[in-house]
Amino acid sequence: MGAITLELRDLADANYTRGLQWTNSERIAILDKSNKLLELIYDNGDYHFHNVYLSTTYRVMAALSLLDNDKEQTLMYLEKAVDHAVAFDTLPPKIKHTSLLVNTLEHDVVNTSKNYSQTWCKVTLDKLEQERYDVIRSDERFIRLVEKLNKHV
Repeated sequence: MGAITLELRDLADANYTRGLQWTNSERIAILDKSNKLLELIYDNGDYHFHNVYLSTTYRVMAALSLLDNDKEQTLMYLEKAVDHAVAFDTLPPKIKHTSLLVNTLEHDVVNTSKNYSQTWCKVTLDKLEQERYDVIRSDERFIRLVEKLNKHV
Protein backbone atom coordinates (compact mmCIF):
# COMPACT_ATOMS: atom_id res chain seq x y z
CA MET A 1 0.00 0.00 0.00
CA GLY A 2 2.80 2.40 0.86
CA ALA A 3 4.37 2.06 -2.59
CA ILE A 4 1.15 3.00 -4.40
CA THR A 5 0.50 6.03 -2.23
CA LEU A 6 4.10 7.19 -2.61
CA GLU A 7 3.88 6.75 -6.39
CA LEU A 8 0.74 8.87 -6.48
CA ARG A 9 2.49 11.54 -4.38
CA ASP A 10 5.37 11.46 -6.85
CA LEU A 11 2.97 11.64 -9.79
CA ALA A 12 1.34 14.77 -8.30
CA ASP A 13 4.77 16.47 -8.61
CA ALA A 14 3.84 18.91 -5.84
CA ASN A 15 7.34 20.40 -5.82
CA TYR A 16 7.22 20.99 -9.59
CA THR A 17 10.49 19.06 -10.02
CA ARG A 18 9.44 16.88 -12.95
CA GLY A 19 7.92 19.64 -15.04
CA LEU A 20 4.51 18.00 -15.25
CA GLN A 21 1.79 20.37 -16.35
CA TRP A 22 -0.75 19.60 -13.63
CA THR A 23 -2.71 22.49 -12.18
CA ASN A 24 -2.66 22.82 -8.40
CA SER A 25 -6.24 21.51 -8.34
CA GLU A 26 -5.17 18.44 -10.33
CA ARG A 27 -2.22 17.88 -8.00
CA ILE A 28 -4.58 18.05 -5.04
CA ALA A 29 -6.96 15.60 -6.73
CA ILE A 30 -4.12 13.11 -7.28
CA LEU A 31 -3.02 13.42 -3.65
CA ASP A 32 -6.62 13.00 -2.54
CA LYS A 33 -6.83 9.74 -4.50
CA SER A 34 -3.86 8.40 -2.55
CA ASN A 35 -5.60 9.34 0.71
CA LYS A 36 -8.78 7.63 -0.48
CA LEU A 37 -6.82 4.42 -1.09
CA LEU A 38 -5.75 4.46 2.55
CA GLU A 39 -9.34 5.17 3.61
CA LEU A 40 -10.42 2.14 1.57
CA ILE A 41 -7.92 -0.16 3.29
CA TYR A 42 -8.29 1.33 6.79
CA ASP A 43 -12.06 1.77 6.71
CA ASN A 44 -12.20 2.01 10.52
CA GLY A 45 -9.72 4.88 10.52
CA ASP A 46 -7.02 2.73 12.14
CA TYR A 47 -4.22 4.24 10.04
CA HIS A 48 -1.61 3.95 12.81
CA PHE A 49 1.78 4.35 11.06
CA HIS A 50 0.12 5.71 7.91
CA ASN A 51 -1.00 8.77 9.89
CA VAL A 52 2.42 10.24 9.01
CA TYR A 53 1.72 9.83 5.32
CA LEU A 54 -1.76 11.32 5.65
CA SER A 55 -0.47 14.23 7.73
CA THR A 56 2.19 15.02 5.14
CA THR A 57 -0.16 14.65 2.20
CA TYR A 58 -2.83 16.91 3.71
CA ARG A 59 -0.16 19.50 4.54
CA VAL A 60 1.04 19.46 0.92
CA MET A 61 -2.57 19.75 -0.24
CA ALA A 62 -2.92 22.79 2.04
CA ALA A 63 0.18 24.40 0.54
CA LEU A 64 -1.13 23.82 -2.98
CA SER A 65 -4.49 25.32 -1.99
CA LEU A 66 -2.69 28.35 -0.64
CA LEU A 67 -0.97 28.80 -4.01
CA ASP A 68 -4.45 29.16 -5.48
CA ASN A 69 -5.37 31.57 -2.64
CA ASP A 70 -8.05 29.21 -1.31
CA LYS A 71 -7.65 29.95 2.39
CA GLU A 72 -10.73 27.99 3.46
CA GLN A 73 -9.53 24.81 1.75
CA THR A 74 -6.03 25.43 3.11
CA LEU A 75 -7.32 25.51 6.67
CA MET A 76 -9.49 22.43 6.10
CA TYR A 77 -6.47 20.45 4.88
CA LEU A 78 -4.28 21.76 7.69
CA GLU A 79 -6.84 20.60 10.24
CA LYS A 80 -6.64 17.11 8.79
CA ALA A 81 -2.83 17.26 8.70
CA VAL A 82 -2.70 18.23 12.37
CA ASP A 83 -5.25 15.59 13.40
CA HIS A 84 -3.16 12.88 11.74
CA ALA A 85 0.05 14.23 13.28
CA VAL A 86 -1.50 14.06 16.74
CA ALA A 87 -2.93 10.60 16.03
CA PHE A 88 0.52 9.36 15.06
CA ASP A 89 2.29 10.89 18.05
CA THR A 90 -0.25 9.48 20.50
CA LEU A 91 -0.14 5.90 19.22
CA PRO A 92 0.51 3.29 21.88
CA PRO A 93 3.66 1.19 21.31
CA LYS A 94 1.50 -1.70 20.10
CA ILE A 95 -1.98 -1.56 18.65
CA LYS A 96 -4.00 -3.93 16.47
CA HIS A 97 -5.69 -2.86 13.29
CA THR A 98 -9.46 -3.33 13.25
CA SER A 99 -10.30 -2.69 9.59
CA LEU A 100 -11.40 -5.79 7.72
CA LEU A 101 -8.51 -5.98 5.25
CA VAL A 102 -5.82 -5.54 7.91
CA ASN A 103 -7.41 -6.86 11.11
CA THR A 104 -4.78 -9.58 11.44
CA LEU A 105 -2.00 -6.97 11.59
CA GLU A 106 -0.60 -5.06 14.51
CA HIS A 107 1.33 -1.80 14.57
CA ASP A 108 4.42 -2.27 16.72
CA VAL A 109 6.76 0.69 17.17
CA VAL A 110 9.68 -1.76 17.44
CA ASN A 111 9.19 -2.62 13.77
CA THR A 112 9.31 0.99 12.59
CA SER A 113 12.02 3.56 12.11
CA LYS A 114 12.25 7.28 11.53
CA ASN A 115 14.89 9.70 10.32
CA TYR A 116 14.05 12.53 12.71
CA SER A 117 14.33 12.85 16.47
CA GLN A 118 11.35 15.05 17.36
CA THR A 119 7.65 14.29 17.34
CA TRP A 120 5.66 14.46 14.10
CA CYS A 121 3.72 17.33 15.65
CA LYS A 122 7.01 19.24 15.96
CA VAL A 123 7.86 18.48 12.33
CA THR A 124 4.43 19.77 11.31
CA LEU A 125 4.72 22.81 13.56
CA ASP A 126 8.07 23.69 11.99
CA LYS A 127 6.49 23.50 8.53
CA LEU A 128 3.70 25.84 9.63
CA GLU A 129 6.31 28.46 10.47
CA GLN A 130 7.06 28.86 6.76
CA GLU A 131 6.42 32.30 5.34
CA ARG A 132 3.73 31.00 3.00
CA TYR A 133 1.37 30.66 5.97
CA ASP A 134 1.67 34.32 6.98
CA VAL A 135 -1.58 35.11 5.13
CA ILE A 136 -3.56 32.86 7.51
CA ARG A 137 -1.36 33.05 10.61
CA SER A 138 -3.80 35.35 12.44
CA ASP A 139 -6.84 33.22 11.59
CA GLU A 140 -8.41 31.68 14.71
CA ARG A 141 -8.41 28.20 13.17
CA PHE A 142 -4.71 28.43 12.35
CA ILE A 143 -3.92 29.64 15.88
CA ARG A 144 -5.86 26.69 17.34
CA LEU A 145 -3.93 24.28 15.12
CA VAL A 146 -0.61 25.66 16.34
CA GLU A 147 -1.81 25.38 19.95
CA LYS A 148 -2.92 21.79 19.36
CA LEU A 149 0.49 20.88 17.88
CA ASN A 150 2.31 22.59 20.74
CA LYS A 151 0.52 20.31 23.22
CA HIS A 152 2.25 17.33 21.59
CA VAL A 153 5.73 18.72 21.00
